[in-house]
Amino acid sequence: MITQKLTTGQKIRNYFYPSPEKPEKLGIAVSGFTGIRRQERDLSSVINAIQAAEREIGKNKIDLYDIYQECFEYDAHLYSVLQRRSQNITGRVLKFTNGGVVNEQLTELFNKQEFKGILSEILDSVFWGHTVIQFGQIPFNYSVFDRRLVDGDKKTVKPSRLSGQGVPYGDEMGNYENILEIGNSYDFGLMMRAIIFSVLKRNMLGDWALYCQKAGNNFEKVTYKGDKRLASSVAEAFNNAGAGAAITIPDGVVDLQAVNMSSSSQNQLFMDFYNQMNSEISKLVLGQTMTTDDGASYSQSVVHLSQQELIFESDAEWVLSVLNSKEFRKILKFVGIIANGVFEFENQVISLKDEIDKDTKLKELGVIFPAGYFNKKYGIDLTV
Repeated sequence: MITQKLTTGQKIRNYFYPSPEKPEKLGIAVSGFTGIRRQERDLSSVINAIQAAEREIGKNKIDLYDIYQECFEYDAHLYSVLQRRSQNITGRVLKFTNGGVVNEQLTELFNKQEFKGILSEILDSVFWGHTVIQFGQIPFNYSVFDRRLVDGDKKTVKPSRLSGQGVPYGDEMGNYENILEIGNSYDFGLMMRAIIFSVLKRNMLGDWALYCQKAGNNFEKVTYKGDKRLASSVAEAFNNAGAGAAITIPDGVVDLQAVNMSSSSQNQLFMDFYNQMNSEISKLVLGQTMTTDDGASYSQSVVHLSQQELIFESDAEWVLSVLNSKEFRKILKFVGIIANGVFEFENQVISLKDEIDKDTKLKELGVIFPAGYFNKKYGIDLTV
């Protein structure tokens, strides 16, 4: 048995910042019901949720991430464009190389479906902000902490939303060996901008559906003599009537007419608003609209496609920057993979000058870069 002697500095560090060496002590069991609180949303509820998540004292991210999840599930267009960016990453072929030589064994491992899921989670940090992933010792068994339950400032995660005490996933020296943390607690991702358009569209669709239902049964014009109680009785009679049902007319009604008040201009108003909200989401997520909607011309479509490709390549570089970071090397070591080399995507060769030009164009297009992107990529601390 070989015993490694510790230096005086290591002994002091281990005394003040003890770090468990057994992997089972690093694992964090997180369970419990963390269902979404689904309810009607409007712009005021969105703003209140953002303010609660941004508070320095008493920070609460639960409402904001509930809205995120609702919009992701309910908004087919938002889900589609986010999936397009995610599939662009998971559909690529990874290489693990050392000095330009491909490590075939590790390359095969890193292209398995289990590892592709990790790529998707890394990219999700761009959409959702802060992400904390817990790894098991079997490659690549992992779980993502519920973002609503994570306190990134204290490096703790609650077992459920009803739990008051969080379980630590790191200490003063950093995250535990089986924990990968991406982003920070102040980063709420691209979704914070997208949910405004999604909630507006969701409420508009409710109004549109009600309008269509009323237009199908025609609008009613009622003339009556009486007080407010009679008006309430008339309204109740129509509300209780289904399509084609007979209506009991209260005493006091003088005249009743069915009026078709729907018009092409009103219908177009709903359609234009719906299309505009989708267009804003497309520009936010993909940088353009013409790969999701009909383009005006071939030349414009080419320009829009090139803008989308810039964002796709930016996503690829962000994912690679995380995979090649010392934090992810720690994860590889934890699962028993110790090898020198770098992660690359196939057919991705670009000079540093081209990288800078591309990032500049992306910034001009309004792309919000993830926290730490420039530090990881260029080795500089730059706030955008």
